[in-house]
Amino acid sequence: ELIIIEVQKSKLYGDIMRFRRYLGKQYMNESYYKDIKDKKGKTIKMGVPIYAIYFLGTTLDGYENHPVVRIKMEISDNVTGAKIEKEDGFIKSLYHEGTIVNISALKGKRREDLEILLSIFDQENRTDDMHILNIKEQDFPSQFHPIIRRLKKAVEVKEVRDVMDIEDDFVKEINEYEHRVLRQTALFEEERRQKEEAQRKQEEAQLKQEEAQRKQEEAQRKQEEAIKLLLKSGVSPENISEKLDLPLDYVLMLFNR
Repeated sequence: ELIIIEVQKSKLYGDIMRFRRYLGKQYMNESYYKDIKDKKGKTIKMGVPIYAIYFLGTTLDGYENHPVVRIKMEISDNVTGAKIEKEDGFIKSLYHEGTIVNISALKGKRREDLEILLSIFDQENRTDDMHILNIKEQDFPSQFHPIIRRLKKAVEVKEVRDVMDIEDDFVKEINEYEHRVLRQTALFEEERRQKEEAQRKQEEAQLKQEEAQRKQEEAQRKQEEAIKLLLKSGVSPENISEKLDLPLDYVLMLFNR
C-alpha cells in the first residue's frame, strides 16, 4: 500500500488542483505497480492501493468539531444496496481511501490514541516563535516520547529552521499575492456590475421613453379622430378650436383632409 501525505499550512487558491496533480502522478508512477496472478494463473499488472492523508491548517466548513475524518470506500450492489465484502485488486487500483486531519479542530480533543498523538500539533501550544510548539513529554504516553524528541531535535537544526523561515516568507508572499488578486477581481466584478446596472437603467429609461412616446402618439390619434367626428357632425372649426383650446390652423388642417 502506498501512503501519500499532503500538508496545507495556509489555504491557497490552487491547493485542491495541486493535491489532484500530486495524486495523479502517484497513479501514473510505474513504480507503484505489482504483478499478481489471476484465477487462471495469468500474470497481470495491478496498481498498488493508494491511501491519502491530508493535514489541513485551515478547517473545512462543517468539520470544525472533527479532528480526524476518515474517508472509506464502500462497495455495494446498485439495486439492493447490499454491501459487498469481497475485496478486489481492480477496485483498489483505481479508487482510494483517506484521512483528513483538521489541525485547528485538535484543541481539547483527546478521545483516543490517534487524537492524543495528533494533539502534539495543536496550534494552541504554539509559542511566540510561531515555529515552536510548547510540548512536554510527561503530558503524553511514553510510546509517543520518541516522536516528540525527534520533532524537538528537528527544530534545533539550523538548516530546518532556515527552511521554515524561507517557507514562511514564501507563504506570506503567496497569500499577499492572492489577496491582491482577489481584491483586483472584486474591483473588476464591481465595475462590471456597475456597468451592467447602468446599461440596465439606460435600457429601462429608453423603454419608458418609447412607451411615453407611444402613449402620446395614441392620445394624439384619438384626439384627431374626435375632432374629425365633431367636424362631420357639423361643429365649426372655430368652435372646436375655442372649446378644446387648440390652434385653429391645426383644426382646419384636419377639416381639409
